[in-house]
Amino acid sequence: MAAQYTTYDDVFRTILNDCRDLIHPLLNEIFGESYSGCEPIHFGTNEHFMNQQHGQGDKRITDSSFTVSGIVLIRYHLECQSTSDATMDRRMFEYDSQIALDDSEKLDDALVLFFPKSAVLFLRQAAHTPDKMQIRLKLHNTQKEVNLEIPILSIVNYTADELFQKNLLILLPFHLFYYEKQFPKMEQDAASRERLKEIYINIRLRLEEMGRQGTITEYTCRTILDLIRRVAESLCQKYDNIRREVISIMGGEILEYEAKTILNEGKKQGWILGRESGRAETYLELVKEGILNIKEAAMRIPMDERELQNLLNK
Repeated sequence: MAAQYTTYDDVFRTILNDCRDLIHPLLNEIFGESYSGCEPIHFGTNEHFMNQQHGQGDKRITDSSFTVSGIVLIRYHLECQSTSDATMDRRMFEYDSQIALDDSEKLDDALVLFFPKSAVLFLRQAAHTPDKMQIRLKLHNTQKEVNLEIPILSIVNYTADELFQKNLLILLPFHLFYYEKQFPKMEQDAASRERLKEIYINIRLRLEEMGRQGTITEYTCRTILDLIRRVAESLCQKYDNIRREVISIMGGEILEYEAKTILNEGKKQGWILGRESGRAETYLELVKEGILNIKEAAMRIPMDERELQNLLNK
């Protein structure tokens, strides 16, 4: 099955990989963890070959699979969905089963499977959207039943203020979905757009203030603003007035001097031209799959475009 990518998949993978220090509060919110934010995060491969009969393999792409090194090492798996999908529980079980097989161990002649802590983030919410998925495993020749619960987080349940209060900055690029049902009225009503404009001006000012205070890096601030623009471009395709106003507030394209600041920040943090934790390899794959172009990938790693092109040609 060929993987189908959307702008929202790209945005989700980008903010997870580029702003890893924003992941801990999300895990705390979804799973009730108590991470301080200092625990190391390591991403594994997002490509998994689903083992099938006759030796065939079906390649699937997960949005994110990573481990957090706290008191114990825990693997997580997150998926981002724009709409409800009747097959989502099946796909989550497929992904998690393959991740468990990849992480499996042989102990005393037994195959031990470590299933990840999984969750689904919905960008939209329907009336029937539950707060969790349930998968029941009925074991053969026994009366035992194992119940796997997968939490669901609906992003539209959070106001902008709540995202800042809970430090869920990782969800800010998708906050525009909160207002999606109001778009038809907003497009025609200048007063409604003005209220939306004030909200997004406030979002930008708060992010930039956090950057000045050192709560987040300049790189993180600019990445979030850039991803908000990307979501607006996709989500507001039919609403020119809304799209133009949100994009103008977010600052348009990243300027050259800002990109240089980001590059220097990356070097200062020891990313060593993007090779830390396989960052360059991750973005090479996105370029090969046509999700990002060379310029975008080079800026996000960060790395010189020519050097990235040389890696791609190898």
